[in-house]
Amino acid sequence: MLTGEKYDEKLDVFSFGIVPCKTAFREKFCFNCPEPLYRIAFVCCDLNQDKRPPCEVIEVWLESLALHIAEGAAIPQLH
Repeated sequence: MLTGEKYDEKLDVFSFGIVPCKTAFREKFCFNCPEPLYRIAFVCCDLNQDKRPPCEVIEVWLESLALHIAEGAAIPQLH
């Protein structure tokens, strides 16, 4: 929005991604979060909004990550 583009879900994706990147959040809530969570956050923070994933994709990634953690399975790496 700062660059004059209209509001859409990609702005929310950026906001979602930036939260885990903040030091205070990591120290309080995510001191041992799995690496893929940070990779998801990093992708969501791309300055080019067209490169940010849609919410539906993020949901699938997070559900997969949660399932792997719950099952004690190896966590897949995002590329």
